[in-house]
Amino acid sequence: MPSLIEGSWERRGAPETGVGGVRKTHSRLLGMTVKLREEILDGSRPHLQSYNVLSPSPVINDYQATVVIEPRPDGCAIVWSGTFTCLVPGLGRLLQAAIRWHIARLAAALAQAAER
Repeated sequence: MPSLIEGSWERRGAPETGVGGVRKTHSRLLGMTVKLREEILDGSRPHLQSYNVLSPSPVINDYQATVVIEPRPDGCAIVWSGTFTCLVPGLGRLLQAAIRWHIARLAAALAQAAER
C-alpha cells in the first residue's frame, strides 16, 4: 500500500466489529516515518470503522476518523473523514493537506485491492 510501510495488531478487538482493538502502523508522511497506535472505536465489517490515535504527538491532538464504504450502482465509494486539533499555530492547513494526501493514497490502494 502506498505510504503505509507496516501494520500489526497490538491488541485484537471484538471479532465482528474490531471495537477495542489497538493497531500499530508505520507510514511515510512528508518524508518522515510516522508511527501510530490507533484504537478502534466502532465498526461494522466491511462497511464502517471509526478510530482514534492514541500515540502522543508534538503537533496533533485528538485525531479521530471514520471510514465508510458506501455501495453505489457502479461499485462503491470510500468516505474517509476525520478531525484533529493542531497544537502548532499556522501548521494546521499543511497537516490537513498532508493527511488528506496520505488518506487518498490509502483509499486508492484499498479500492485497487478490493477489485482483485
